[in-house]
Amino acid sequence: MVRHVMDRHLLVLLILSGATIILVLAVKYLLPVVAPFVLGFFISAMIEPLIAFAHRKMRLPRKIAVPIVLFLLLLVLAALLTIGVARIYVELRQLLAEMPLFLQKAEELLNQLRSVFVDLPAQLVSLLDQGIATVAGIAEKLILMVLDTAARLPNVVLTITVAVIASFFISKDKYRIMAFFKEASPEEWRADTVSMKDEIFASMMNYLRAQILLVLYTTVLTTVLFFSIGVKHALILGLVMGLLDFLPMIGVSVVFIPWIGYMLLTGSYGFALLLAGVFAVQQFSRQALESWLVGEHLGVHPLAVLLSVWAGIKLFGVGGFFYGPLILIILKALAKGLAHIIPARPACNNEPLDGMED
Repeated sequence: MVRHVMDRHLLVLLILSGATIILVLAVKYLLPVVAPFVLGFFISAMIEPLIAFAHRKMRLPRKIAVPIVLFLLLLVLAALLTIGVARIYVELRQLLAEMPLFLQKAEELLNQLRSVFVDLPAQLVSLLDQGIATVAGIAEKLILMVLDTAARLPNVVLTITVAVIASFFISKDKYRIMAFFKEASPEEWRADTVSMKDEIFASMMNYLRAQILLVLYTTVLTTVLFFSIGVKHALILGLVMGLLDFLPMIGVSVVFIPWIGYMLLTGSYGFALLLAGVFAVQQFSRQALESWLVGEHLGVHPLAVLLSVWAGIKLFGVGGFFYGPLILIILKALAKGLAHIIPARPACNNEPLDGMED
């Protein structure tokens, strides 16, 4: 019995190890090829509640409900994008008009710092130089990332177009696709396969919703707080904070900490205190929200999610922020399914032993 349990655990471990290798290779080499269709699948999943409502409550056939919902979604997104771009354009013009004054102040601050550095110990000057170099390196990476994104814009537009078309067909033929995969699985594993599929799908959608909610929360919260303390260009800065919150291992601290330091050096102690308060509110409230979202909706310990994010970044770069936790979610569902598929104990032998027959 003990040997069987050990063999069972070893078999599950081997299967999960093999699945991990397959998933890593699939994300690294296969995902770039099928990315539009994966995105289309997620779009289809996001709009499914609206399609189901139109189908059940409004008695619309799916082939009619799907294009209507997709059209309305694209219309709303286009309106929001237009309003956002118009507002950003206005604030960018104001920012460019104020840029000469900002550069002048920055130059004056650097001159003051140079005069201070002369009287500081060499070790402290070296540490400050390293800190400045680190901040400059992060800023350079962000600029290169923006430029790289701009260069890939035509490919992004093509990918989104194909994804929208794919989401139409996936939503329209949802039940046919589900029936195909159900028939393709072995009959004795069918119930467990469906259960694993449902858990993987639900967990992936919950994770994506959680990340989107966290980014939106950071964007809205910082924008509102910036407006409340009188920060200029609050909308642009709020969007930047949301983008930085989207990037792992960087976060909003890369803006807040130098900003607070600059305010202290220039003698704006009150404003530095306000910025520190905004930073503290954003950090603590976001951490509380993230712990609740991860714990309640994913059923995965936050430490495991952090480990998967770190491993994902090391393997896939910035994209590992998503791929790592998604692989973790799939492995968790697979382990749960294997617990049902692989028997926990050997079948009992009901034949009588020698010498025990009547």
